[in-house]
Amino acid sequence: MRRKSAAVGASYLTGLLFASFFLYNEIFVISVIITLAVGCAVSVLFIKRYDIAAVLIFAALGITLFTAVSARLDNAADSLCKEKTVITAVITDKRTLGNDTALFTLSADVGGTNVGMLFNASDISAEKGDTLCFEGSAQRLYNTAYFRAADTYRSKRIVLSVDSYGEIIVIKGGFDLLSPLYKLRERVAAKTDIYYADDGGALMKGIFLGDKSSLPDALYNDITASGAAHMTAVSGMHLTLVVTVLLAVLSALGLSKAPKTRFVVTVLLTLAFMAFFGFTSSVLRSGIMIIIANTGTLFFRKSDCVTSVGLAVLIITIVNPLACLDAGLILSAVTTIGAGAAAPAVSEKLCKRLSFINRKLSDILCVAVCAALAGLIPSCIYFGMFSLTGAIVSIAALPFFTVCLVAMLIFTLTGATAMLAADIAHFCAEIMCRIFSFFASLPYSHFVCDETVCLAVLLICAGIAAAVIIIKGKKYTAVVVCVSLVCFTAVNIASAVISDGSVRILLHNDGENGCAVIISDDISAAVIAGNDKDELSAALNTLRLYNKYDPKLILLCRTGQNEDMTDAVFAAQGLAENVRLCDEEYSLTGERFSIICKDNKITVTVGLVKVNISDISEIRSDCVNIAWGYDKDITTKAPCLFFDKNQRSENGIPLYFTKIELKISYNGIVMKSEY
Repeated sequence: MRRKSAAVGASYLTGLLFASFFLYNEIFVISVIITLAVGCAVSVLFIKRYDIAAVLIFAALGITLFTAVSARLDNAADSLCKEKTVITAVITDKRTLGNDTALFTLSADVGGTNVGMLFNASDISAEKGDTLCFEGSAQRLYNTAYFRAADTYRSKRIVLSVDSYGEIIVIKGGFDLLSPLYKLRERVAAKTDIYYADDGGALMKGIFLGDKSSLPDALYNDITASGAAHMTAVSGMHLTLVVTVLLAVLSALGLSKAPKTRFVVTVLLTLAFMAFFGFTSSVLRSGIMIIIANTGTLFFRKSDCVTSVGLAVLIITIVNPLACLDAGLILSAVTTIGAGAAAPAVSEKLCKRLSFINRKLSDILCVAVCAALAGLIPSCIYFGMFSLTGAIVSIAALPFFTVCLVAMLIFTLTGATAMLAADIAHFCAEIMCRIFSFFASLPYSHFVCDETVCLAVLLICAGIAAAVIIIKGKKYTAVVVCVSLVCFTAVNIASAVISDGSVRILLHNDGENGCAVIISDDISAAVIAGNDKDELSAALNTLRLYNKYDPKLILLCRTGQNEDMTDAVFAAQGLAENVRLCDEEYSLTGERFSIICKDNKITVTVGLVKVNISDISEIRSDCVNIAWGYDKDITTKAPCLFFDKNQRSENGIPLYFTKIELKISYNGIVMKSEY
C-alpha cells in the first residue's frame, strides 16, 4: 500500500512535468486531460482497477493545476509589463554584488497573485522583508530552455525583471521571527568573504550556504564538469548531516534521550535550519522526510524511503505546483531514492556474493554509485552535461566535504567567531577545489549534451524497459535498468561528439566584464576576450567543458581602443600557441560557416544568419548584434545583446549578470539563457 501511494505521488509529479513542457499548447494539453479522465473511468467501471484510476486521475490533476497556476501567473505578470508604472513590492531576497550594487528579488501582489521580479540596483539600505516603491518598467524574464537554471526562478514565481527611474522609497518591514537566522547567515557569509577571499572561501559558502554567487567561473565549471554540482547546492544531504550531528551532541549531553523529547528537538532543529538554508525545495523535501521519519519512530513504525520521498514531493508540489521546475527538488528526490532505497539492497547482495568485502565500505561505495546513477538522467536534462567520473569524485571528496560542513556548522553556531573551525573548513575546501580541477581536466570525462536528445532517448529507453519488464517479469528489472542506463549514456556521448553542423556562441557578463566564446565543430575555438584576464580564463575554461583541449586558433578582441591586452594574451597562450589580436583581417572558413575578424569586430555567418560582435558604434542592421562600449541608446531595430546593462534598443537584451548561449544553424538561432 505504501508503494502504491508513492506511485500516485509520482504520477502527479509526472503530470506537472508534462504540463511544463506543453504549457502553451492548450489544445494538446486539454486532449491529454480528457484522455486521462476517460482512462480513469474505464479503469473504475470496467476493469475495477482503482489503483490505475488513482494514478491516471492524479496525473490529470497535476496537468490541470500546473496549467491553471501558470496561466494566472503569466496574466498577472503581463499586467505589469508597461513602459512606466509604479511598482510596489516586498524584498524576498538580496545579494550584494561588488561594492555598490545588489540583486534584489521582489514579490508584488497583483490581484491576489504573487509575481516575482529580479531588480538590479545600487546597494540601498533595504533588507529582506522591506517594501520598495518606485517608478519603473517591467519586462518578461523569458526562458527558452526547459530545465535550465532560469527555471529555478519560475519555480519561485519570478517571471519579470524590472528597471527603476528616479527615487526608490524604502518602507521598513515589521518584526520577523526568522530575522535572527537571516542575520546569522549574512554574518557567516560576510566573515567568509573577509577572511577567505579565494576559491576555497567561495566553495565554503557554496557548500554550507548554497551561495554560488562568489564562485569564479573556472571553479564553477570544474565543479560541473567533475559531476559535483550537488555539493554546492544545499540539499537534503546537508540538512540530514547537520541535524544528525546536532542530535548526536545533544544525546551525548543527555538532553534528547526520551523519544518524545528527541522528536520535539529534531523537529525544532529541522525547522530552524530549513529557515537558515532558505527553504529551498530540496531542503523542504529533506526536512519533511526527517519529520516524517521521526513521526513514524514516535509511533514505532519504520519509515520507507520511497514513500517518504513521494509524500514530501507531493506536499511541496501541491502547495506550489511550479516547484516541479526546480532542478534541486528533482535531483534531490531521485538521488535520495538511489542512495536510500537502491543502495542498501545493492550493498546487501554485493556482500552476500563477495563475503570478503567490508559492509560499511560496501555501503559507502553503493550509496555514491547509486546516487550518481540516479542523478545521471536529471543532470543531463537539467544542466545539459553529465560526468563519467561523478561517482568517483563524490567518493574522493566526501571525507573533506563532511569535515568542511561540520566545521562550518561549528563556525555558524558560535556566531562566526570560531576561526579555527573556519580554517579547517577552508583547508578542506581547498583540497576539494584541487579534486574538482583534476577530474574536470581529464579529456572526455564529461560531455555537454542536448536536452532534446536526452528526453527523446529517455522516453525510448523507458518504453523499451517497461515493455521488457511487463513481458519477462519483474525479476529482470535490475538488468533492464542497468542496460538502459548504459544505452542512455552511450547515445548521449555519441550525440555530443557527432557534429550537428552548428556554431555556438556563449556569452557571459559578471556585472563588470564581458566575454564571448565561439565554438564550432570543425574549428576548435575562436574566442573574443573581455577586458581582463579573469574573463578570458573563464572563456578558456568553457572550451574545456566542450572538450576543446587543443584550440587551433584564439582571436582576442579588445573592448576598448586603449585596452592593454598583455595579460589576456598571456592567459590565452596557456591553452593555444596560435593567439592573435583582432587588429588585422583574419578569416576562418568551415564546412557550413565562416568567421571574419577585422578591426576589433567579428562577423559569424552560418547560411543566411549573420552575427556581428563589435563595439556599440559598429551596430549593423543586417545582423544579430553583440555589443560592448559606452552607455548609449541604440536606434536600430536589429536584434542586439548588450554587455552593458545601460545600453538599450527597441529589440535589445542586456547581458548583465547573465549567461546566454546562441546555437546558430541554417534554420536560424536558438537562444538559451541562464539568469
